Amino acid sequence: MFERLFGRGADDLAPTERVLAEAHREMSTLLDDFERRCTGWYDPPTDVIGTAVQADLQGVAEAVGQVARSLPRPDEPMRVVLLGRTQAGKSTLFSHLTGSDVSPVGNGAQRFTRSVVAMPLVGRADVVVVDTPGVGALDGDEDREVALDAARRADLVVWVATSNSQPSETAAALSQVATWGAPMMLVINCREDLVDDDAIDQFLAYPETTFAELDGHRARLARFLDPHGQRPLQVFPVHAAAALLGGRANPIHADLLRESRVGTLVTAISAEADERRHPRRAAAIVDTARRALVDAAERLTADSERLALVADTCQDEGSDFDRRTARLLADADLQVQGEIEGLMRRFDDWPDRQYQRKDDELQEEWDADERKLREDADELLRATDARLRRRLRQLDEEVAAAWSKRLEIKLTKQSRISATGLAPRWLEAAGRTAAGAGTALGAMVGGVVGNAPGAYIGGVIGCVVGEWVGSLLRFRRSQLARRRSTLQESVRDALRAVKRDIDAGWVWCRESIQQDLTAHASERSRAIERTAALARHASLAAESASLAVASADSYLLRALLRLEGRDRLADYITSVSRRPGFAYLVPLANSTALQEFMQWPPNHVLEQVRPIPDDDAATVFRRAAYALDAGRRHAVLVPDGDGIRAKIPEQLSAEFLAAETALVSTVIEVPLHLCSTTAHLTEAVA
Repeated sequence: MFERLFGRGADDLAPTERVLAEAHREMSTLLDDFERRCTGWYDPPTDVIGTAVQADLQGVAEAVGQVARSLPRPDEPMRVVLLGRTQAGKSTLFSHLTGSDVSPVGNGAQRFTRSVVAMPLVGRADVVVVDTPGVGALDGDEDREVALDAARRADLVVWVATSNSQPSETAAALSQVATWGAPMMLVINCREDLVDDDAIDQFLAYPETTFAELDGHRARLARFLDPHGQRPLQVFPVHAAAALLGGRANPIHADLLRESRVGTLVTAISAEADERRHPRRAAAIVDTARRALVDAAERLTADSERLALVADTCQDEGSDFDRRTARLLADADLQVQGEIEGLMRRFDDWPDRQYQRKDDELQEEWDADERKLREDADELLRATDARLRRRLRQLDEEVAAAWSKRLEIKLTKQSRISATGLAPRWLEAAGRTAAGAGTALGAMVGGVVGNAPGAYIGGVIGCVVGEWVGSLLRFRRSQLARRRSTLQESVRDALRAVKRDIDAGWVWCRESIQQDLTAHASERSRAIERTAALARHASLAAESASLAVASADSYLLRALLRLEGRDRLADYITSVSRRPGFAYLVPLANSTALQEFMQWPPNHVLEQVRPIPDDDAATVFRRAAYALDAGRRHAVLVPDGDGIRAKIPEQLSAEFLAAETALVSTVIEVPLHLCSTTAHLTEAVA
């Protein structure tokens, strides 16, 4: 029957050692491959954040490599790790479970060492119990890391809480272990002192009173497990001090041992070793690698997002810097043009002031004034260049070195002017003298000849002489006007040449600054590209880690099925959605495999396995019903807008429902509203 159902004889199971050795080898290879992906970076960044992220990539690779070299070995004893805060009673419980008198990790007030202590369980060489430092709020960070590192490789975690402690002190560590999905037994240790015979007698007379208040502590601890969909395998209220005292009494105090209830914990640990030691070890090997990959994916995703944000911010900052520099240069251009025009306006009346000078004096005066103009313009451009560079450094201090060069404006070309063809200055004086002489001559002749004729002749002579002199003066004024006009044109031509030289100097100054800005932008773009490339590399590495996690989950389920002799069923597994410690969702396109899963479910796969139809005919409702295990749980599914509303008649917290909703939503494509139909209605929506 077994062969007909599962494809081979029941006595022909694969040796567990082979399955475990293969799991160890596969996980080592998976981690080694990922380590190489992390370090395959050949263009190291130069910025601080990029360098830090690259160092983090290297750290991730080293951490993964270390995990690959320290995976639980297939032939090691089952590893049971005690966790809890200082003074919870871990060391007392450890001493009883191992029958040892070794120095405890903590003495109830101050821990002795950061190392863990491992000893075999009494009467079981195949089970090792590990005591760890405290993980509470008052314990050191190094203690917490050492304890959690031990829990990463545990086959079974025993969480030790107390009846007089606040769960919030250990919430972070408890939530972390729940996130891993580590198989956990919860021990609530009574801290009632047994200091004398009367206290012992009181405890033995009314043991139920001692444990009466522990249910409330169980509910409070569940708040830290529910968000991760976790439930402890079993919960044990115990009195560790009573067990240790009863075991060390001479003769052994059997009643004290029995009422301490520690025996039930020992029995449960032994049952786990007898029934599920090999599946637990396979899960420990795979999940140790999985936890390292999940941590790596989270770190690398955070690094990638941070780098992408840095790259985007740098891009935005660069664009803003470019816009501001463009406005700054435009304003500077307007300001410089105005100042240059102001310098040129000093020559507006220069011809009017200088046209009466001799040519050699005129040229000498022009050379001096032009030289002064060029010097003032040169100083203006120097000052403008220095001012612009200072303001640009204020916009971006990081490019100060790139803009250290100062512009040297060299304007050597000079323009000469001329006023040739104009009458010399003596002609104007001669004209004034001739006019005066003509008038005097006319008067003198008129006086000599007589009043009437003399006046007439004198008038005629005066008119003739005056007309001649006036003509001479009009000619002089015409010459002066032509001289002034010619000088003005010559000055305008010379000023235009000077203006071209000054404008060329400003253009050169502006282009030099623009070249520096272009070089800065180019370097900034290269830095942004390096950052973005590193972000893509971190993202690809994170994606690789996530794919490796999915591969590890699928491999673990196949390994567990093979340990149970379900090789044919294992061969159907190609991909899974898993929440460690809670459930597998297994899409199956083969209807035979789906029926086999449903009719003969595996027994030792440690977590729920919910097969899901994955063929073309599978509707969203059908997939959701299988994913929720609706038939066994009597869940009711109804349409709800664009999604599905599922009601489960179980007492489940909103946090637990949210965890299950998140898992189921990975295999359906519509919104899921999951609620509990108990008296206290709770709901989770994805």
